Amino acid sequence: MLPWLSDRLVTLFSRGSEGRRRMRRSAHGSSVFATAARVWSEVADARGLEAVDDPMRRELRYAGAIRGLPCELALEDTGESFATWLTVERTADLPAAVRVVRAAPMAALAARILRRRHASGDADFDAVFLITSASALAVTMALDEDARAALLAVAHRLPELNVSSRAVALRMQGVELGHDALLALIDALVRAPTAAAMPYR
Repeated sequence: MLPWLSDRLVTLFSRGSEGRRRMRRSAHGSSVFATAARVWSEVADARGLEAVDDPMRRELRYAGAIRGLPCELALEDTGESFATWLTVERTADLPAAVRVVRAAPMAALAARILRRRHASGDADFDAVFLITSASALAVTMALDEDARAALLAVAHRLPELNVSSRAVALRMQGVELGHDALLALIDALVRAPTAAAMPYR
């Protein structure tokens, strides 16, 4: 076979394969979107959130106030996959910011060297997540028992939680479709941080 013809065929087959992959991603995305729209609508209704248009072009977005705090649940299309966002705006007297991610060896080592790693006191939670903060008190305030349970329930989505004195933000990989899991996360984030939280025993 002539070299130019061989190259042409390879190119055509490659384009065809990529096109089929895009079609499969599109079909899968449409199915996920439809399911998410149904589940998230039920969750939003249960907590008084309303669907809103999003200039950021996220696939789904629900916003409103829960216990007087602005709350948002959004589904972001990253191009290759989806990401679930949950944010709550609030003012709290938190000594320092708190970050929670799935535990990884290198990140854990860096946190230990910088003396910023903390434990919640919950063995199951600490075995799965890495907690970093400049304040042990802030960790106690941000991660009560319900918050830890809610995060453990979605550990497979590699959640990233950031808690500051002004907001609580959670990002998860993929689309969370668990009705109860979403409600638990919303309730936990609306409540945290709280000065009433006591250390785990």
